[in-house]
Amino acid sequence: MKKYCILPFSNIRIDALNGKQRYRPCCHYYPTPPLDSIDGYLASNEIANLQNQLLTQDELPGGCAICKQTELHGNETSIRLLHKTEKVYTGFDIETLEIFPGNVCNLRCIMCNPKDSSALGQEYKKLGWMENQSGTYEDDRILEDLHRFPNLKSVNLIGGEFFLAKKNLEILDFLIEKNVGARIVTNATIITDEHLAKLKQISNLNIQISIDGIGEIYEFIRYPANWAQVNLNITRLKKELPNASIHFNAVIQPLNIQYIDQLIDYTNRKMCVLTLTPIMYPTWLTWEILLPDEIQLIIDVVKDKVSKMHVTDAQQKEVNGLIDIMLHTTSNPNERTMFINRVSQLMESRKIPKESIGTAFGNLTTLAEEIIKKVNYE
Repeated sequence: MKKYCILPFSNIRIDALNGKQRYRPCCHYYPTPPLDSIDGYLASNEIANLQNQLLTQDELPGGCAICKQTELHGNETSIRLLHKTEKVYTGFDIETLEIFPGNVCNLRCIMCNPKDSSALGQEYKKLGWMENQSGTYEDDRILEDLHRFPNLKSVNLIGGEFFLAKKNLEILDFLIEKNVGARIVTNATIITDEHLAKLKQISNLNIQISIDGIGEIYEFIRYPANWAQVNLNITRLKKELPNASIHFNAVIQPLNIQYIDQLIDYTNRKMCVLTLTPIMYPTWLTWEILLPDEIQLIIDVVKDKVSKMHVTDAQQKEVNGLIDIMLHTTSNPNERTMFINRVSQLMESRKIPKESIGTAFGNLTTLAEEIIKKVNYE
């Protein structure tokens, strides 16, 4: 049971996609064919086989490729390891739910996907990258699903942006009424007084804030967010929810890894835990877009910056894991071409000035120049 994972036994991920509910054990595993009901999920042969493999095999199953790839480089932030426990189940005992109530979101994060952001979907459609983007996904049946499991201990609420989801206040009311804990993933751009009043009534509250950088780098990646407002909201959450566990998650990618020192310093000053999640997709944003000399340059920059600051052992281990991933990366000219074409179109559509592109790309000057050449600034 060396590769045991508790999630297929104790957790169900519920996604509202294209007007349908989809059920799976976690955010990285996709059953084939998709399972569209709780009863179908619990009776699924595929999930039963998955459980059996996790109980008896030393290798992760094929459907767990993302965790396998993350762990291969010594990174301990895989979904499996983040939920590591001594408790071992042999059958279903659903204690946690991951709920994706819809893709309603106000941001167009560069590394996101239209299925996770309605705003990004609209932009993709405008740019002609998607012909059949159906727009906004939401499903009211999620409230019904919540009542199916009397032994619930906690619910993970994921977006889109959860605080914009149609039923977000009713879901919070359910958690308060049933005394169920919550982990809420948010971009922290919109926190209302009504949200705070309800959050204060949740006894076991964990808030994960996605930031990916600070200042200009944050705004470049998480367009069109305003860093000053987000920083104020983070300060407010820390002040008004002193009993909540508030931490940060950053998707580390070629566009922000050079500034990882700023991110670590900010989170340390806020006295929050920071998880550095290596980017896995889209492939045109991964390390494969970099040339060998660029990869080495970035590694040298990161090592130099991190060596000059205080980092915890955990932070250093995560940084080392990111460096190891880059060291084992093979450059892909096709992905680089895709990156240049797509990012230049985004820059033109968003009217991002040359100076901002130069700042975001930092030491990757050649790549920045290739982007700028393709942007029509007239």
